[in-house]
Amino acid sequence: MWTQSPRQAAICCSLALLSICFKDANAQQQNATINRALNSEVLNQSDALNEPASTSMNTIATATAETSDGVVLLANQNVLRGKAIQLGNEIVVRRSDGSELRLDRQRVLCWGQTMHDLYQYRTDSRHADDLAAHADDIQWCLQHQLLDRKLLELAQRDLEHALQVSPRDPVFVRLANRLARAWKGARSASQQKTTISDAERNAVAEQIKLVDHQQKQLEAAEEVDAATLAGFARNVQPMLLNRCGSCHGHTSDLQWKLLLPASGSRASARIARQNLLSITPFINFQSGLESELRLRAIDGHAGAKRSLGVRDTPASRALDQWLQSARPAGAALENAKRNLAETSYKPESASDAGGKPTAPDWQNEVHENTKPQIERLPQVANPFDPDIFNRRQQIR
Repeated sequence: MWTQSPRQAAICCSLALLSICFKDANAQQQNATINRALNSEVLNQSDALNEPASTSMNTIATATAETSDGVVLLANQNVLRGKAIQLGNEIVVRRSDGSELRLDRQRVLCWGQTMHDLYQYRTDSRHADDLAAHADDIQWCLQHQLLDRKLLELAQRDLEHALQVSPRDPVFVRLANRLARAWKGARSASQQKTTISDAERNAVAEQIKLVDHQQKQLEAAEEVDAATLAGFARNVQPMLLNRCGSCHGHTSDLQWKLLLPASGSRASARIARQNLLSITPFINFQSGLESELRLRAIDGHAGAKRSLGVRDTPASRALDQWLQSARPAGAALENAKRNLAETSYKPESASDAGGKPTAPDWQNEVHENTKPQIERLPQVANPFDPDIFNRRQQIR
């Protein structure tokens, strides 16, 4: 019978520990790689919040362009975009930017060309009467709806089936509210895209006649004042969107309209510029506190909840400070032109303007103490005279 010596046993234990550490290191490296890839996906999805969806209630098209490279469903239910290829026990995901991810086969559930393929895999793996699996699939569709808006249709179908089986289940009631908000955000974003597209087409049509590049720059600078726009976007626009957006949205029939951002997203710089232009006719730049915008904001015409309240509230003070500092379009440009004209060189006479510049009088003065003096040495008849040489060398 063969038995291990203590040294052999220690070596075997060391090798086992090294193997475990190596596997843990590989797992940590793959987790870090997956997290970086998922972070990039989250950034892409957050950018897609400002991209509107289509307008149909029954069929909403894809909001973001669906990649032809395919999609990959991970074991943690996250989704990566890229073409998956199995090499042994590894799955290689080749992304559109040229990068590759190598994952263990156990970390990948399936892959396909579209999000519908991944959803089909999920539905094939669940039991028809498993309501918990239905809830998980609905949440998964809502989580990844930005990759494919058609997931909302699939989530709605699952939700209708679940509500027929358990209409009072609070889980599905909450999911129904989330799905309703997702549909509303998709339609609102689509309507916003249509409105903005029409406005952009009209603006482009009016500017086609402008050929001079400098003229375009001047008109862009005169459209809004930069400082006024910054203060509006930071302090005033959030209040207007929260208190006035429900009645004065871009789809209303009222005279004053606001552009609203997509559900769950922040207002872009373009929306802030358009909203500032829309309220400019209601601002008194000579006396900001007498502006119609301020009077309508505190008169309570839409109810106490929508009003800014009395004068000393934080909301009204923020509006008053902005109105007092607001400047009309082109004010900064006019000030710059005026300052440039004041600081420009103006000749005193026509002769000064047309002639060559003359040096000051002091530059023509020559001072005796600064002029170098040159002294000539005495002439020598015979430079080789020994008497002169001895006299210089003090030789007697």
